Amino acid sequence: MANFWLTPVTYENKLVLGAERILCAPLFDLQTFRERLSTINARVLPMFKANLLPDDDDEFCGSDEWLPELDSGLEVTFDGNPLRLSHCAEAFFDRLPGASECLTWMNQSDIENDSGLPQIEREWLRKMIGWLESGYQVILLRED
Repeated sequence: MANFWLTPVTYENKLVLGAERILCAPLFDLQTFRERLSTINARVLPMFKANLLPDDDDEFCGSDEWLPELDSGLEVTFDGNPLRLSHCAEAFFDRLPGASECLTWMNQSDIENDSGLPQIEREWLRKMIGWLESGYQVILLRED
């Protein structure tokens, strides 16, 4: 069964997966959360498969050999020493909306003041907004 991690990232000269990743469960609540966010903008919380992050072979994206330990509580850095980012991941992160752009979308939607948000979604939303306000971009990593 897949795990889904709400993940703060920075991507400039290297990709850094922030240490504060959150395992999102139950999956039904995550699906509802993603649907709610997609009504704001489909790009607010993009998803990427964790096994496509590392570069193992120039012809193919990803690696089945090595995957980052997402539950380690540590940052994971793809800077070429030793971890290299796949060309598919580079393309994904090159098109990722900036933190300020996502914050603007959220503020325009006034989602924070939605009294109908379940508690778990409210917690995920607060964490997301905090990361965005700190300059992180936010993605959902799928770990198969």
